[in-house]
Order: sequence, then C-alpha cells, then structure tokens
Amino acid sequence: MDYVGIQLILVFVCVGIGLTSGLGIARWRATTGRSPDLATRAQVDISSKSDECTASPAPDPRALELDPKSIDLQEYRLCVEPVFDELNIYSKTALYAPVLAPVRVHRGGIAVIAAPVHGDLVVHAGAAAVIYGILLGNLTNNGGTVHVYGSVFGKVSGHGGETRVFAPPVREQ
Repeated sequence: MDYVGIQLILVFVCVGIGLTSGLGIARWRATTGRSPDLATRAQVDISSKSDECTASPAPDPRALELDPKSIDLQEYRLCVEPVFDELNIYSKTALYAPVLAPVRVHRGGIAVIAAPVHGDLVVHAGAAAVIYGILLGNLTNNGGTVHVYGSVFGKVSGHGGETRVFAPPVREQ
C-alpha cells in the first residue's frame, strides 16, 4: 500500500473517531443536561454499579484467544453507553461504546472492548483485556494478558505477562 493510501485510511479513521466522540458527548448532554467534565472526572467502579451495565453474554470466547473453559458468558456485564469517567474493572465486562477516559483492569477482571479507547489502558497481573478497535492512549501491561485487534497510537510497554497487537502499530515504539 502506498503512502497516499495509508494517509487516506488514517483520515477516515480519525473522522470516524471524531464523529463517534461527538455523538457520544451530544447524547450525554441531551440526557443529563450538562457537559462531561473530563478534567475533574471521578473514578467509576463498574462492577458495583448495576445502573450502568447489565448482565449479558459477551462475544464468543474463541474469538478472545483466552482459555474458553475459564470464561462464563453469563457473568459478563454489558455497557453500551459512552464512558466519560475513569474505569476500574474488577469483573468480566464487555464495552460496546467509546471510552473517553483511562481504563484500569485489576486482578480477576476481563475487559472486552469493541470500541475506540481514547485514554490509557493499564492491565494488572491476573487480569485480561481484549480490544477490537483502536487504542489512542498508551498501553501498559503489568503482568496480565492483552490482545489488541487494531492499532495502538500510544506507547506500548510491558512488565511481564503477554501483550499481542494484531495490527502494525501506527508509530514506532
């Protein structure tokens, strides 16, 4: 693929991200009557908030390339609304909307994210994360398992564990 083709693809990706983010913020303003304050965002533990996520089956575990025997599909929480606050994930969670904040996956948590992530992703030991899309922040693996089926625009660093990116990084690391 030539240089112009790559630039064209990046333009379409950036326009898609902008539209997705703009629609999410517009929907947030329409439903809450206020703008998200990203500078003073509060931490959200989505494993303890039943109003944000509802229990629902996650994607086929064979697509996760994790051990299917260790995944109980009925235990996943499903989030379909854009996320503006920092996420701390302690349980099995599937996110199908843009994440506009940092994500931290703690021991025992499995995050399946099928949307763009606009913040940093930190995965701790004993945790796993699978991203179907792009990560616009930095990826830090502190001993967990991370699979990215897309591009990472930030820095990738690992301190143990397994980190696999199934697309060429956008910039060198």
